Amino acid sequence: MAALILLAGCTLVDQRTFFPPSRAGAAELAQATTVDTPALTVRLGPTEPDWHAAIMALVDATLTRRADASFEVVASIALNADASAQSRAARAIAEAIVGQGVLPSRVRLALRTSADAGARDIMIYVR
Repeated sequence: MAALILLAGCTLVDQRTFFPPSRAGAAELAQATTVDTPALTVRLGPTEPDWHAAIMALVDATLTRRADASFEVVASIALNADASAQSRAARAIAEAIVGQGVLPSRVRLALRTSADAGARDIMIYVR
């Protein structure tokens, strides 16, 4: 009976005692929700407008808010398709971003496969 009275206020010692679960802060939660949202999507094709003005506006607006921002240019290609046209277009967009004064080390190129057979999109992410 005395042992029950003495142990009534005790808690079990387990892994959580020494390594409490971490909780994501507000900055991590905000980044997790916006990571996969492109700042701009360019669809390539003969009927699409010139993308240069949109890229210039995106870079100007981004650098005004954050001078240390980096850009990721991701070309979407169809499965088993030739990626040369998409990679050339993505490279041209990246060069346009660098031409706006962004350091080349802050511009990253990537290719992403898509199940859509007509994938011609190039997404620009701001990090």
